[in-house]
Amino acid sequence: MKQQALELDRNNYIQIARRFDASTERVFDAWLDPKIASRWLFTSPASLESDFDLDVRVGGKWRISDRCDDTEYAAIGEYLAIDRPHRLVFTFAMPQFSLEYDRVIVDIAPDGDGCILTLTEEGLPPSYEGPSKNGWSSMFNDLAAALNWVAPTQGHRPMCSSTVAVNFGNSCPNIGCS
Repeated sequence: MKQQALELDRNNYIQIARRFDASTERVFDAWLDPKIASRWLFTSPASLESDFDLDVRVGGKWRISDRCDDTEYAAIGEYLAIDRPHRLVFTFAMPQFSLEYDRVIVDIAPDGDGCILTLTEEGLPPSYEGPSKNGWSSMFNDLAAALNWVAPTQGHRPMCSSTVAVNFGNSCPNIGCS
């Protein structure tokens, strides 16, 4: 399937910020390392089988397929920007639901002994706002667990906290993390 030209309504977006007790490098690499990504990115505990094909370079295509019960789901896109460990930008579509592509921007900033990841998904139809927000929030819970699996943290601090912002107005707000 050829990706259509990306013409997004930048007024329709969701933005989620999450704090992780991990370095910016570890959190960034969790998006691009199939061993870590397979534990959280577009998969779930109900997954029977998943497959990751990541051509990690600007202009490279990616595809993640996941099978639950008798249904296969695929997430596809193209990397638009890769600035390790601070920013990742890619297109995103799930062709079984829509042929439209969204743009996802992942910004990661240091925060003491951890980092804050801010994800913005642009170009969402208003009816997709709730499912997208819930999907990313759930995946970030799994990302926290995957980061813990990769290198367990010491002590009993929570792995992450989050704030979710949704806007179908004019501009992206700056949001904080609780």
